[in-house]
Amino acid sequence: HTCGHGRVGTTSCKARHASFKVKRRCNGKRSCRIRASNGVFGDPCVGTFKYLKVRYQCKRPRYTHSKTVCEHNRLHLRCGRHRRIHVVSAMYGRTNRHTCGHGPIGTTSCKAGHASFKVKRKCNGKRSCRIRASNGVFGDPCVGTFKYLKVRYQCKRNHRG
Repeated sequence: HTCGHGRVGTTSCKARHASFKVKRRCNGKRSCRIRASNGVFGDPCVGTFKYLKVRYQCKRPRYTHSKTVCEHNRLHLRCGRHRRIHVVSAMYGRTNRHTCGHGPIGTTSCKAGHASFKVKRKCNGKRSCRIRASNGVFGDPCVGTFKYLKVRYQCKRNHRG
């Protein structure tokens, strides 16, 4: 019945990894668009007209802080009393020409591996922490390019048992 206006050779085929692809593109956003096509999801049943069915839930976003510092500077994360740092993501490298644009920019597509892991390990669960935006801490993902550290974090209530 669903989208039954095209050729239906089978009614029992599903694209592999469809949920993963939709989640990767849409989770955490206010809205998103994804094309229901073989180009996006592959063709699990050649010659059959297919459809995309998505179940989703809108969640109220938590307030997320975002801080950025240029290379060679220290980033200071801080939460109020009875709250602790919870790092959402961290990126050390360069993804645009505008942020910290006063140094040499050889590329705008470099990110140090494990930046989120390193910042989480140092800061999660603390009221405040400092971390240096440097190649010594994160490695050098793009030699000769002036980089920056961008961290997104939340301050979560400290629950004592």
